[in-house]
Amino acid sequence: MPLSDCKSVVRLFGSCLLLGLFPGVIPAQTAADTTAIRRILVEGREYSHVMETARWLTDIYGPRLTGSPLDSAAGIWAMNQMREWGLANVHAEPFAFDRPSWLNEKFYMQVTSPASYPVLAMASAWSVGTNGLVTAPVVIARIRSAADTVRLQGTLAGKVALISAPFIGTALAPAPAVHLSEATLDEMVARKKDWYLLGHDSYIEINEHRPEPPVVGPGLSAADAQKFLNRQGVVAVLRSFDGVGGNFAVDGTDPQPIPMVDVAPEHYSRMYRTLEGGTPVIMEFDIRNRVGADSAKPVNVIAELPGTDRRNEVVMIGAHLDSWAGGTGATDNAAGVAVMMEAMRILKASGVPLRRTVRIGLWNGEEQGSVGSTEYTRAHLGSVRWQRDPATHKNTLVATLLPEAARFSAYFNLDQGAGTIRGIDRYTDVAAEPTLQAWVRLLHSDSLQVTHVTAIGNDPSDDAIFDDLGLPTFYFVQDPLDYTRGTHHTSQDLYDRLDPEVMRHNAVAVAAIVYLAANRDSLMPRGIRQ
Repeated sequence: MPLSDCKSVVRLFGSCLLLGLFPGVIPAQTAADTTAIRRILVEGREYSHVMETARWLTDIYGPRLTGSPLDSAAGIWAMNQMREWGLANVHAEPFAFDRPSWLNEKFYMQVTSPASYPVLAMASAWSVGTNGLVTAPVVIARIRSAADTVRLQGTLAGKVALISAPFIGTALAPAPAVHLSEATLDEMVARKKDWYLLGHDSYIEINEHRPEPPVVGPGLSAADAQKFLNRQGVVAVLRSFDGVGGNFAVDGTDPQPIPMVDVAPEHYSRMYRTLEGGTPVIMEFDIRNRVGADSAKPVNVIAELPGTDRRNEVVMIGAHLDSWAGGTGATDNAAGVAVMMEAMRILKASGVPLRRTVRIGLWNGEEQGSVGSTEYTRAHLGSVRWQRDPATHKNTLVATLLPEAARFSAYFNLDQGAGTIRGIDRYTDVAAEPTLQAWVRLLHSDSLQVTHVTAIGNDPSDDAIFDDLGLPTFYFVQDPLDYTRGTHHTSQDLYDRLDPEVMRHNAVAVAAIVYLAANRDSLMPRGIRQ
């Protein structure tokens, strides 16, 4: 049979070619489940759209800073794409956001003396720009105490201020790509190793070399230091965080009247050393940032695959659409969005039955404190508040649920970079562990590397609010790779850091798990939580 004919048969019936790779590997839960998962495997491997989705989100619409024009355009594109795939109830849910829209339209920075060289840097998110080309001397202006403001008083007008410490060589050593061994996963199951700290191992070793904040002395806040710089007539503020090999962290700032710039550590340190050695540094720069010109509110994007006999019950998946201003937001978190969108496409295109409605949420404002997912849960599922116990004087989180929460089965989140999904973390839901273990046993094969159920908890993302509400909440354990130091919030968070094979694997894994959750005889359990 020609390959093209075989593909057609595979897509329709889940047989031929790929299915021959898995005989006896996937343990049977039911014959229907085995057949459905094989159809999911074939659809996700042979007809994947995941990298094309990631390309649009990154190369075309990245970076997607919350509330920016690119962020808005990405949301519109995602809705149109999911409608094209046949998903139902595709819509946007806007929410209030306390920051103006922001977009960098031009960035040029060059040292002109004592030697001419381009400066590798980016405008900090929400920073203002310049009114054309500016030429100015560079000075060291680290403020670590109130005494520094006295020393610097009257010396900064018309200057470019370097406000953080330079890096030293050991701080710039490349971070290794971390793949989780079976032994490490076993340690995570035993709660002896934390995914987030594991991903930061090399970062922790060099943490002593991170530049300190612009203030460390008592009685002087970072906001006070910034106000001092503004009053002194500084024409720009330069700072540098960690980064390796030309990569560097790009952060944000509260809106200020002067430009704020994040600089690659190697270029920042060159200027710093030159000044410390007594040689003046002159630079020129031209920065055009569009601040507050776009009025569209940020939105959460919602879409569904309607269920059948249990259509009023919901299994939900999510990832955050917004990104930081550096790079194009590939591993944080176009990877998660593309995988979750692809999982929905796979479930639709493969035609597997879904008893419950499967809903996707592409969240906005995650980088500013999971604003979008919190607003969504407040509108649909419930809210939380802290309540002080008069007897113990301890604060307890109290959830107030809405009626829709009673029909909510589970939430699955993906926001840990672009590594291979290796397991499921049950968060605090002890009662769900036997079910998750059964799913992992069903899916464990050479091609689906989902092998462990852990209970570590992760760096808080959009899943936290669902867990706070007491709803069954799960996230996917992934190989850390170099996420925490190599791509997270950096200039190198680009499409090139995504592995097509891994992305396809992750989409298939998510689709299979969502299929199992949607077809479970009852809602996911909400028993003992710890």
